[in-house]
Amino acid sequence: MLHRKTFLLIFCFIIMGMNVFCGEDYYKILGVPRNADEKTIKKAFKKLSLKYHPDKNKDNPDKAKEMFIKVANAYETLSDPEKKRIYDQLGEEGLKYQQSGGGDGGFDGYESYRRGGGGYNFGFGGGGRNRYSDSMNFEDMFKNFFSGQRYNNFFDEDDDDSDFHYVNRRRGSGRERGSKKSVFADSKIYILNSSNIHNLNIRKHSWIILFFEGENREVKRYAKTWIKVAEKVSDFCTVAIFDCKPSPDLCQRMKIDEVPEIVLYHSANNKGLTYKGDFERIDDIIKFISSKMENYVKPITKKSWDDFLHESIGIPKVVVFTQKDTTSPFFKFLSKEFKDSLVMGEVRANERDLLKKFKVTSFPSIIVVHDILGEKYEKYEGVLSNPEILAYLKGQAQEVKGRSKGVKNLNQLDKNKYHSGSCGPRDNTYCLLFLLDSSSQYERISQMIKPTLQKFKTEPINFYYINSGEVNVPSTFTQLENPNSNLFFVHGKKQKYADYRWDGDSVTRLDDIIDLVLSGSSRLKKMTKELHFNLSLIHISEPTRLLSISYAVFCLKKKNR
Repeated sequence: MLHRKTFLLIFCFIIMGMNVFCGEDYYKILGVPRNADEKTIKKAFKKLSLKYHPDKNKDNPDKAKEMFIKVANAYETLSDPEKKRIYDQLGEEGLKYQQSGGGDGGFDGYESYRRGGGGYNFGFGGGGRNRYSDSMNFEDMFKNFFSGQRYNNFFDEDDDDSDFHYVNRRRGSGRERGSKKSVFADSKIYILNSSNIHNLNIRKHSWIILFFEGENREVKRYAKTWIKVAEKVSDFCTVAIFDCKPSPDLCQRMKIDEVPEIVLYHSANNKGLTYKGDFERIDDIIKFISSKMENYVKPITKKSWDDFLHESIGIPKVVVFTQKDTTSPFFKFLSKEFKDSLVMGEVRANERDLLKKFKVTSFPSIIVVHDILGEKYEKYEGVLSNPEILAYLKGQAQEVKGRSKGVKNLNQLDKNKYHSGSCGPRDNTYCLLFLLDSSSQYERISQMIKPTLQKFKTEPINFYYINSGEVNVPSTFTQLENPNSNLFFVHGKKQKYADYRWDGDSVTRLDDIIDLVLSGSSRLKKMTKELHFNLSLIHISEPTRLLSISYAVFCLKKKNR
């Protein structure tokens, strides 16, 4: 029984090995070695395509047709990494089996098409669906092959053969002319095809795509509109086209049932949104794009100004003054682009007090506010163009990222900082509060907590210390867990706190306390009042004085629980 199984196994390996060598040798057809790179394979295909061009083989078109089919089939396989891998392992018969559904079937969507799991094949043979019969005119076959998106302007790319094109005869005219470029060429439109469709899957922002089947008269009528749409929105939305004619299976997987069709894909949802309006109304198409975009821009009025400034303390606030009633799609784009590093707001022209405060006399105007009082700000003086504004805000965001990655320091919390918002009633953060009796204690504490600063360096944390004579602690924290507590977590906006005892002998213990509070596992108690500075000295118990533990404050930015 064992010998029989061994025999069958060996027999299978022999059959597989024969498959590799049976059928057409695509490398030999193209005249390239088996280790040829993509550029070499492409160059060989161009050369042979020209060799078997209809215009050069009018004496023997049947032979040229036969050879061109072989050359095209070889290139179709060797230029596709997945097909090439299968062919190298299993030969032409293995490739046929793979493409007929016997291989890596079962994949859905774009990935199925890309990996060849039963997807579309150009197919002069080689196991795919044959679009061209033996009775088809060679010139038509040649023309149709190079009219697909993948081969559009194929000979114009990087060689000296650009003066040689396939012949396109107008029916009944008898007049010859060269191939025409796509009506979408030389524009800001992104031309999608089967080889680059994966870029749609990794998009970060909105894409809007015009699907059609061949550049017929209807599509050419829409082309002018589509090109103008791209000119207007390309700074915040990718405008693309996809010709379903060379790739019908792919369009079917993308749920494109009718063409032409316009579909918007925004970053928050993989399901496309179909445009139902007039294909020639530019403004309607742009409104459709804008209405579906993610928007993190905050409307600002005189009443909400202070609240806006206290959003994400420490993060710059970008304010646009505008006469428009709705948020521009470009500003929506910016609000998403810099969602984690800048806070975006918008002031309408009827907010006269805010216009007067910042001396705004023209629209649009942009300022960047750097403090929670709205006193430290800079006005954008550059060119009011989308690329220039984007570059300017990238610089602002980069400064924020640079600060967040830097080493944390222990800073002093004084009356001015507190009333400016740090750890106060408007601060939606946690503060860990200690008091210092002397400068020597500051030096000791600042050295001791360096590992903690390092551990939390990627978090939006600010570290402070406070002088013991500046705050009346017992009148604020009245429900102490321990009469000797010397560590206070304060949530300014909630007006709640948690207190702990830390002996100063273990940084690990300090980190554990921080993690305990931030995880929500610690019970928070109500503060009786806000912190008050410049009052009487607090009364610290004798054991606390003997321990000589320093107090520090550091604020952790955390969303309101």
